[in-house]
Amino acid sequence: MKFYKLPQKYLDFREFNKHLELIKQVKPKAIDVTLGGLPPMLNNLSYIYHTWAQGYPVYCVRSSLLEDMSQTDVGDNLPLFEDIELEMPCYVLFFPKGAVKSASSKAAYINYLIVCHQELDLPEFKHVISWGCLDSNDQWIFSSKRIRRDGTIQASAFSTDDEEQQQRTLEIRNIVLQSILLLQYYADEMVHEMTAAPGKEKAFSQKARTPSEFRLPRWLGEEKKYRRTSGVATGTASGKSPHYRRWHWRVQRYGEGFSKTKVIKIKPIWVRGGND
Repeated sequence: MKFYKLPQKYLDFREFNKHLELIKQVKPKAIDVTLGGLPPMLNNLSYIYHTWAQGYPVYCVRSSLLEDMSQTDVGDNLPLFEDIELEMPCYVLFFPKGAVKSASSKAAYINYLIVCHQELDLPEFKHVISWGCLDSNDQWIFSSKRIRRDGTIQASAFSTDDEEQQQRTLEIRNIVLQSILLLQYYADEMVHEMTAAPGKEKAFSQKARTPSEFRLPRWLGEEKKYRRTSGVATGTASGKSPHYRRWHWRVQRYGEGFSKTKVIKIKPIWVRGGND
């Protein structure tokens, strides 16, 4: 397997490769979601690491996209995944170091996530999304979410009463689910090729190598940050006070007789109150 050359603010790929070699010592069995409980965590993690190592892609998530994701929610009751095709069964998301807090501890961070999804043949569920990593405190992280046949998400269940930890878990889940939607519906505008411009090799974490010795990941997200003040909407007579309407996903009907649906992402906007 060739190494990837990642930007300087991201994890050195050699560290990721150490995690890969470590977990690959566990020979995995497929994740069986038909059982009352999932197989041990190390089996699940080994399964998604082994799957990615077959040659699936690598993305570096821009800070600006992480900011947008943090302000956007994927609700449990929205049928956003009803027509999802999941053509890419596995990929890795690398994050700027220190940008995403780990679910294991508020002092730890996750620098990458392997995302893997499988189709199911169950009466209620048609997909399972799994993700995991080894965080900065050397704690293995694994979680999964099943998708119902109507496209809604299985409700979250927590193994802890710690509200801060629950919030960190939801934030990670939010990143994973939105990455799937973005790659499915917005790949043309969100995915960009990465190039090492002449004289800018220091922007990458590995020492200089010939092009045949490494691969370049792709960027996920736009480089320029979105400015909240760029959108303004006038209010109605509802009397609501001025407020900032966050990013949100929704299912929009279109076509003749509005018989078709598509998933769209609505940009944030500043809404002026009805009494303005």
